[in-house]
Amino acid sequence: MTMWLRVFMVGVCLEFAFAFSVQAQPAPPASEPLQNVIRWSTASEVDNFGFDVYRAEQEDGPFTRITQQPVPGAGTSDEPARYEYTDTTIKPGVQYYYYVESISMSGVREKFTPTFKARIKGTLPTTARLEGK
Repeated sequence: MTMWLRVFMVGVCLEFAFAFSVQAQPAPPASEPLQNVIRWSTASEVDNFGFDVYRAEQEDGPFTRITQQPVPGAGTSDEPARYEYTDTTIKPGVQYYYYVESISMSGVREKFTPTFKARIKGTLPTTARLEGK
């Protein structure tokens, strides 16, 4: 999905074209952690320090920042840029919602993407059959 976002801050217009996706990897072997990969891109950036990723278990929140440090932005650039963050703290069978927040060089934060739902993964079977002698 590609969308346009225009943000007005302190007399400066920032215009981004972005694509955003949340991709769940196939169920890994038991020894590997479950993860969701959040990817987004910009067509250009002005005064962009970076991005934080937020997650919730319900569509309307509450959302919690899951990036320990912001994903570094390109500052000011006319070039397209692609970004990625891997959430390795998910639990099997839980629905997650994500959005990305942009951070300007002056510290102004703006919601950069709409909220997106990740596919549930790592679910346990809902039925079991016990067999005995």
